[in-house]
Amino acid sequence: MKKPTPTEYRRNLPHIQPQGGMFFITFRLYGSIPISVLEKISEAYEIENTTDISGKVIKNLKTIQQENYFIAIDEYLDSNANDTYHLAKPEIAQLVYDSIKFRDNRDYKLVCFSIMSNHVHMLIYKLVKPLDRVMKELKSYTGKEALKLLRKEIVAPATFEKSSVASTANSKFWQKESFDRIVRNKMDLANKIAYTINNPVKAGLVKNWKDWKWTYCRPEFLEM
Repeated sequence: MKKPTPTEYRRNLPHIQPQGGMFFITFRLYGSIPISVLEKISEAYEIENTTDISGKVIKNLKTIQQENYFIAIDEYLDSNANDTYHLAKPEIAQLVYDSIKFRDNRDYKLVCFSIMSNHVHMLIYKLVKPLDRVMKELKSYTGKEALKLLRKEIVAPATFEKSSVASTANSKFWQKESFDRIVRNKMDLANKIAYTINNPVKAGLVKNWKDWKWTYCRPEFLEM
């Protein structure tokens, strides 16, 4: 008998993935956030269990704190504070762009996505397989192909940031765990679309999101 698809699992973070859900996902390069920074962010947004208030209130507080945690992670990634940003290379950004689009109408329906120098924001729905499997397959393929491109760069003469490229090309490309959040309602969807497509604008890379080559949004969602 086939086991039912789990709707929740935990690695370092909780992942709630109900069937039929719409998901806002952030996945990042390996080493793009130092462990020390992650620990500080986790400590800042950790909620201790209390007996003074009802369980419902605690649950609401945890939801708010989790959202703030993800925002803090995104802000750190947007700051480019760490020197792992291989997605700034056009050939690698194109690889990831094409791979996300290729899976549209195959593994999921794509709402929008934006590729930054060290991370990707993506909104998808109508998944035909569990989210963790979708992400594993997407990251496995793009990671392997990206490492091939980086290895070619190592053997080329006088490559800039050679030591950083060499260390990455011999190890890992993506951080194993992604951040995923359920889209709660229409307003939440509109906010997450705006956040995704305007990420390059916020980072000061372009003035209009349409000018960023590595951003896409399905036209019908722009009319919300």
